[in-house]
Amino acid sequence: MESAFASTSRLAEDIILITYLRENITLDVQEVAVGWDQATALDPEKNSFVVIQTAPWSLMDKDARAYISSQMPQWPAVAVVVHNAGQKILGQVTIRVAGLAKHVKFFDDQESALIWLDSQRILADEV
Repeated sequence: MESAFASTSRLAEDIILITYLRENITLDVQEVAVGWDQATALDPEKNSFVVIQTAPWSLMDKDARAYISSQMPQWPAVAVVVHNAGQKILGQVTIRVAGLAKHVKFFDDQESALIWLDSQRILADEV
């Protein structure tokens, strides 16, 4: 599924990838919602793990950060792949304020994000 703002696809049976496509901008809530709406269309029960791939040098405005913080707890675990320290710091502050630090992690590459999600899958299976 793809729009001008986001592309959403399955990486595996239980992993959804949301990629934000627009670089060098501040995303608003409508742009951010596109990816999450696409993910929900792929998995209405929200049982999948999610990888968010940010675009280089893009950030989210305050309303978009609030929206994404409301969406993340609805999924088992969320890994966010960022491209720079600014994205990582802003993301970590947002997640800590929302109380999601154990549920959401930030990574510099997709491979590390998938390894962490695999560990979360194992923990979920043990419960």
